Amino acid sequence: MKKIQVLIFSIILFTLLLILTLQTNAQHLSWELTVSPGESIQRAINNAAPNSTIFIEPGVYFEESYPIIVNKTVTLIGRNADATIIDGQLAERQIFLVKSSGVRILNLTIQNTTTNELAGAAGIDLSDARNVEVSYCKIKNCVNGIRLKNSSQCRIVRNELRNNYLSGIYLRQSSSRNSIVENIISNNRNGIWVADTTCIENRIYHNNFLENQINKGGVGVGGIWHNGYPSGGNYWNDHNGSDKHWGPNQDKLGSDGICDESYGGDLDRYPFMAPLNFFAVGRWNNVEYYVSIASNHTILKVHFDPNEASISYNVQGSPGIGFCRVAVSKQILWVERGHQWIVLVNHTSVNPFVLDQYDEYTYLYFTYNHGTGATSIEIIGTKAIPEFKKEIILMLLILLSGATTLARIRDKPKTFNSVNFLLEAESKL
Repeated sequence: MKKIQVLIFSIILFTLLLILTLQTNAQHLSWELTVSPGESIQRAINNAAPNSTIFIEPGVYFEESYPIIVNKTVTLIGRNADATIIDGQLAERQIFLVKSSGVRILNLTIQNTTTNELAGAAGIDLSDARNVEVSYCKIKNCVNGIRLKNSSQCRIVRNELRNNYLSGIYLRQSSSRNSIVENIISNNRNGIWVADTTCIENRIYHNNFLENQINKGGVGVGGIWHNGYPSGGNYWNDHNGSDKHWGPNQDKLGSDGICDESYGGDLDRYPFMAPLNFFAVGRWNNVEYYVSIASNHTILKVHFDPNEASISYNVQGSPGIGFCRVAVSKQILWVERGHQWIVLVNHTSVNPFVLDQYDEYTYLYFTYNHGTGATSIEIIGTKAIPEFKKEIILMLLILLSGATTLARIRDKPKTFNSVNFLLEAESKL
């Protein structure tokens, strides 16, 4: 009997070690390098093997010369976007020049090129590149924040592009089929400049255009400036629209947080009534999930509770009628058939307008009376993504299988139905 117990224990231990080994190997398929203040980012790129990840520690970095040329497929990640600063020292050229495909640049502050607009300098310049990602960067005080020249299928996502002398984002020479999504583009001379009519089929949506001298400029249209209905387009601070209707044609009576009137002729068919805010609420199966909220008030303290199947937050701002338009992924929070969403404002129920038949998101729109203090809001579904990760559930299943086998070997009858438990647990994976 003891030999059987030892055998079962050994199998369980071996399986757990195998899972941990596979996870560790998956996380280290590429080389990792670290750059610290006083060291050269260019030297690290030169020394890196293709597909390496270069972590840049917090500090202010000054290169001996610019641009920093990224001519191989690498990932550059700052440890802290606010504290990891690449300073161009008024360089007449780009700070980063990306000439390879598959590059990723994340979590950096990039600042201070020359103020000479004829120099064509940029914080990040993508030249003849494909499948490049620039995310979570703060780019300011450059001629152009991000410039794309003949570059396609790139992702410009969740960046802040502020106080750039010519453009926040500049598209030229057949830069097409790029995604420019969820960025804050503010206080630039031009928010996005489309220099050529050959820049086509770009997807530009869920961005906030704030206090630019010109929000969209240039001779080209650039692509599609919305993501359909009800996902919506962009927020434009210079667009004064009304919101009395909803629907793909904005012709059904009722508000939905989207302007009834298009922006820029028919450039953006679904402009938002208020700026968009994106809040990370958790990571499951290596996917980061966000909740987006458009509101005429400031959003604070967003919290997603899987155990309570709820999202809660506070709003602050000027007293009066407020509104929120909330988009939540059906992968993390939903209501079962026959049930309804519950929205509580200061613990009092309000009736939300719900759109959940269109895509993988549920959209809720509601209004409230806001006083002088903070107003609390809670959105409650009936089901949420399990808090346990898939790997933990698998381990529990292995342990349960071993315990069940051991019990059977000892011929001790059990009333617990392990088969039903396994089926139920597997259905949640």
